[in-house]
Amino acid sequence: GNGSRTMTKEVYDQLFDAKNQLKQVNDTEGRRKVGRAVKGRYTMYFKQRPELPGLEQAVALLINNSLYQRTVMNELCKIKGVPYLISQGIEGDSLWQVLNKYPERLGQLEVNSIMELIILSFLINPADGKPDNYIVEQHPFEKDKYRVVAIDNDHAFGETVVKDREKKGKVVVDVKTVLYSLDEMEKPIPAVIRSYFKDLDYSRWLIQWLKDLKIIHNQHQALFSSEEAKKLLLESVEGKETFIGVAFTRRMLLRLYEKTVGLQTIFLEAQDQETLTPLDVLLKLEPELGHRYKQGFLTPRTVLERFKMIDAPFFSTNKDGVPQSMADLKQYLTLQKIPVKQETLDVIKEGQHLSPDAAYEELSQIVLQVKENLVV
Repeated sequence: GNGSRTMTKEVYDQLFDAKNQLKQVNDTEGRRKVGRAVKGRYTMYFKQRPELPGLEQAVALLINNSLYQRTVMNELCKIKGVPYLISQGIEGDSLWQVLNKYPERLGQLEVNSIMELIILSFLINPADGKPDNYIVEQHPFEKDKYRVVAIDNDHAFGETVVKDREKKGKVVVDVKTVLYSLDEMEKPIPAVIRSYFKDLDYSRWLIQWLKDLKIIHNQHQALFSSEEAKKLLLESVEGKETFIGVAFTRRMLLRLYEKTVGLQTIFLEAQDQETLTPLDVLLKLEPELGHRYKQGFLTPRTVLERFKMIDAPFFSTNKDGVPQSMADLKQYLTLQKIPVKQETLDVIKEGQHLSPDAAYEELSQIVLQVKENLVV
């Protein structure tokens, strides 16, 4: 819903100290301050000045529209003029802890949900899939099985291969996720998952998703005036900017649509090929990316060894050795060719090329053109 709600003193006091400063619970992992409040059996996390809350909600929606997967539901709110992204807490250990302390749980992942998450990630292109951005929870319905849940999804829909301006055109891969180092990458995809991705009506699926995102976008804009939103993006507080709303570019959208078409084609061509693995699919869909992750499977390695070899070099580490993100918002928006100038938010306010509204129109056009080309 939308509109103001009052926060009980009980919750407020769990989040803020006597000087109204957020009591931070995440000293080691993550760069935004996070507070926590517990009410009954629910734990809620409050991320202060989230970077791209709209994108995070977009990814959550996409994952929650699937068969076996779920992710944390989150909502943007405003406390004393400051944006917070509230997410429900999930019981379990981070994948980083599992890799280091409980690696046996990796052998107990429920197969349908992990396969589905890996394949959805082929569409989502996570740029920040470090192990502590995933929680390994006990599976709600399968005894002695675990499920991996993505909890921090705001760096998504990025370029698979990005030319690095500073290194004179050297190609840096902007997709990084520990999921592509899991043993499941080389295991056969179950029939139920193959048929799901083969038979899905992707254009309807994406169009429904954009309709839902329109609602989220409007909720964000109702919370913050255009002046406030402009200030949050352009005047960083402690180096933290926030982009209010859901931002898309034509390229992002076109690439997402092309990838759904590519994915469907791969599953259609494989028909009932029972040996098809996620790595096979990735090599066809995104050859450069597939080859990068394939290196980890050429000789026997643990998941942690693969992650350290392939993705860890793209992360920095904190004093406890936990991988941390390097990319900042400005760099991200520049890569996405979203101009970081005064105009961005004006463009969005006018419903031009960046809002879910415009993306919806654009996608409908693309789908029509593709259908006409197929019919001819």
